[in-house]
Amino acid sequence: MSKNYSTFESFPEGQPTRIAPGLWVLRQPMLFNPGHINCYLIEDPKGLTIVDTGVVLPEAKANFQALFDSPLCKNGVQRIYLTHGHPDHVGMAQWLQEQTGAPIYVSKEEYHAVQELWRGSSDDKEGVAEFFQRWSVPAAQMGGVHAMLDGFKMGCPDLDECETIEIFEHQTFEIGDRTWKIVSGWGHTPHNSALYCEQDGIMLSGDQILPSIFPNVSIWYGSDSNPLELYLDSLQEQKLLSIQLVCPAHGSTLEEVNKRIDKIIEFNLARVRKAIEFCRDEARTAFDCIPPVMNKRKDHMLVSLVAGQVFAILSMLENKGIVKRCSEDVYSFQTLDLSDEEIEDRLFNRYQTETLAAAG
Repeated sequence: MSKNYSTFESFPEGQPTRIAPGLWVLRQPMLFNPGHINCYLIEDPKGLTIVDTGVVLPEAKANFQALFDSPLCKNGVQRIYLTHGHPDHVGMAQWLQEQTGAPIYVSKEEYHAVQELWRGSSDDKEGVAEFFQRWSVPAAQMGGVHAMLDGFKMGCPDLDECETIEIFEHQTFEIGDRTWKIVSGWGHTPHNSALYCEQDGIMLSGDQILPSIFPNVSIWYGSDSNPLELYLDSLQEQKLLSIQLVCPAHGSTLEEVNKRIDKIIEFNLARVRKAIEFCRDEARTAFDCIPPVMNKRKDHMLVSLVAGQVFAILSMLENKGIVKRCSEDVYSFQTLDLSDEEIEDRLFNRYQTETLAAAG
């Protein structure tokens, strides 16, 4: 496969940058880490496809307005495509639709996530508190949990007020000279809908594969009960594709894709191993696991983001028959009496990477 793209160590903020013929990136600012999001622009005679939107900020609006006034947007905007429903990806979707008249393309899972998980859970403070306390997060920490969910609600538009078109796994789009296929990722979010062009080996990955950040995989109030296993499985499936270049939502272009996927898998399995060891001698709560497993303080300001990842680790281990749940009022877990070989058979061999195989 010939290389038909350019690579970058960084993208300039606010200026469309050409990655390949007909494919551009517009980096937009964010007020929270990692400080930016990459919105992608795909050219077509019928108008641009904008992939992900960024958050509502005056600078971001000005950057989009400059785009609309430029030759790149001479045919208008055909569609607004959302890889998933987190605020940094959907925040400006309604505003963009108001400016361009373009419909919003989003999966039913992410539509539900925006409306129910991020917007709806902010209003159900009693249910949220019961959920997190059942998972052992103290009542004293609920203020931070509610504040984060309130921020998510503020950052997400009401999609019920927008014109939306549902997208599906494996769906294809003919945009410009390329065919783009939806490649699904699960776990970081209910349905990350990356766009993959097989002919050029280019993937617009959303948050599924990031070059330097390890995507957060958490159990949330109302979300899937085993997201980490889903995430690792979908990464393994994506290793089978001929991806030459990842264009991520955060960071810059990535070429050694399978090497990065292996590193993400290994990072998560290292945390899983820590949880197995910490829960061997006695039953432990998820909150107890935060320092040894996550290397974070229990009073971390974003405790819901940290604790939710521990929930996901323990849930996967329970599902694989490696730990057992010892209490129901406040969940606690203990590692079963298994040999290392049995643990490998139940979990790790499934996610074998080149590095792990060499180490073995």
